[in-house]
Amino acid sequence: MSLQHPLFPEPQTLIPQAPPFLFVDKILNCTEQALEAQYLWKEDEYFFKGHFPGNPIVPGVILCEMLLQCGALWTALANEKSVYSHTTPVVTRIQEAKFKSIVRPGDHCIGKIELVEKMGDVVFFKGKMMVQEKVCLTLQFTVAQVNQQLNQQVNQN
Repeated sequence: MSLQHPLFPEPQTLIPQAPPFLFVDKILNCTEQALEAQYLWKEDEYFFKGHFPGNPIVPGVILCEMLLQCGALWTALANEKSVYSHTTPVVTRIQEAKFKSIVRPGDHCIGKIELVEKMGDVVFFKGKMMVQEKVCLTLQFTVAQVNQQLNQQVNQN
């Protein structure tokens, strides 16, 4: 199985996240073991209005979300799914999150995730985010595919 494509699909065609909560502009590279993507933090992001007004900083949880979305994108490409029609990628664990530098509006981030282990519909990753080749976040996380019918049953109760 080769995941290398000359042109990767638009991220919103692969994962259920949508603006304003989609934090991947473009997939740069994808292999059987890793994915690299980019995002430009725009000055008009909704969270900057309340996260340190006058001195906007990307919230750490949003930085994590960018890498989590990279994991969901890798999973979609590895499963050769163009759209999540029957499952939803959900995070089941985040470990060892380390914030190493501040990310601000106008910063161009590169997110890199690597496969650690795959067990059925559960995938373990490690990731890092960089701004101008300087690491600003590292973490380990797990993504599971949840059947959408199960999601609907939980929401109905």
